[in-house]
Amino acid sequence: PSIAAVCASLDSKATRYAGRFSVNKDPRNEIIEDFKGIVINLLCVFYQRNQVLLRKILFYRDGVGETQFQHVKTYEVKALKDVFASVYRNSGPTLTFIISQKRHHTRFKLGNCHPGTVVDRTILVEQEFDFCKNEKFIILIS
Repeated sequence: PSIAAVCASLDSKATRYAGRFSVNKDPRNEIIEDFKGIVINLLCVFYQRNQVLLRKILFYRDGVGETQFQHVKTYEVKALKDVFASVYRNSGPTLTFIISQKRHHTRFKLGNCHPGTVVDRTILVEQEFDFCKNEKFIILIS
């Protein structure tokens, strides 16, 4: 079976985390089938701990093949927006959704990059990259 796990930071220093997992009914499915339930649960845990709802969410997604980018974007980003619409009374948080891939042979610098380095060409899937919108869907190959 395909097992999906989601981990969320619970504080501004990113030192406390909560994790949730689910088993997909459909084997080899790259979509997190119970994504809405997991996100609602993690938002509740964050709220109980901090007494405030998030204003910005940076979501890193791994384990997606190139042929599934659009499917993940359609299903999981929509699921997040549906959750925000049900949890937040006014407008939901700003969402940046990043798909990270590891299978590549790109080198753009020896050693560590300097803080604040933005790579917006070459190792990104340019058809899906839009760094100017309020809601971003980025495919980053790391």
